Amino acid sequence: MYYASFSPNEKFVALSVRRDDATPTAGFPQTLIYKTDDASRPVQIIDFQRSFCMYSFLGIWGEFITDSTLAVSMHKDGDIASPLWEISVTGKKIRQLTFPDKR
Repeated sequence: MYYASFSPNEKFVALSVRRDDATPTAGFPQTLIYKTDDASRPVQIIDFQRSFCMYSFLGIWGEFITDSTLAVSMHKDGDIASPLWEISVTGKKIRQLTFPDKR
């Protein structure tokens, strides 16, 4: 496990891990979503490489921003930077997060 984030209502925890199996995508990150009142098995596994064809050189950490969405920084081949994305806890990409230029 690399990182843990609790939802604002504390009903879920997102655990960011790396797959360590012998598949060609070994080392690509996943985020496991657990209910805090039943951590026996994840309610959702988000596999960033398989779901979005995205990765990060230093890892992808899911950070809760609402009770049902996470912020993650990830990129795909050809990207110049690693944009910040909002994804749902069900593993759907919602949008790229942007911030206004305050200059």
